[in-house]
Amino acid sequence: MNKPAFLLLIWGFVLVVGSTAADGQVIEWMLPTGSQTITVDTDGSIYKASGGNDVHFARCDSVGAVQWVEEFGTAYNDGVRGIAADGLGGVYLSGYTYGSLGGTNKGMSDGYLAKYATDGTQNWIRQFGTTDSDDCVGVAVDSLGSVYVCGNAKDSLFGPHLGYTDVFLAKYSSSGVKLWATQFGTANCEYARNMVIDEQDCTF
Repeated sequence: MNKPAFLLLIWGFVLVVGSTAADGQVIEWMLPTGSQTITVDTDGSIYKASGGNDVHFARCDSVGAVQWVEEFGTAYNDGVRGIAADGLGGVYLSGYTYGSLGGTNKGMSDGYLAKYATDGTQNWIRQFGTTDSDDCVGVAVDSLGSVYVCGNAKDSLFGPHLGYTDVFLAKYSSSGVKLWATQFGTANCEYARNMVIDEQDCTF
């Protein structure tokens, strides 16, 4: 089987849809998952993650067979919001923690960005936040391997706090070094939900 034509996450099931000879669509396989996030690497490997208490992170091959499962977290609630594979042997997760996951908790919920190798080994994790509630939602990788993460902050995280909830965007190197970060908003509420990088490495 080649890399799936469509990969759908619907109500806790991963559905892989392939093309038929008549250009119709058939479900090649279905995998119950409960995942909140899912991505496909350039080799067809599928990575999925879910959280709420701890974060569960798994890799499946292109026919849905689970290759490994990793779990990480604290004694408090930890969740995952975003996932991205860079095609270079790295997989990134973004989310939130109420504990000290990759650093000392700053207040209520903090955001985190973590990098894993394709064998499930954690390469690094970065935690950041304010004395209020903050989280990371979307994560994406550009053509040079730099990783971008967006999220929401209720205080001054990467700039002046402008309203009830501000949006932030940060860029990290593949080795976990923060290259830059910005925070923006109005006097009201703004929320980031996800992000994407196009073929020209523009971030949306």
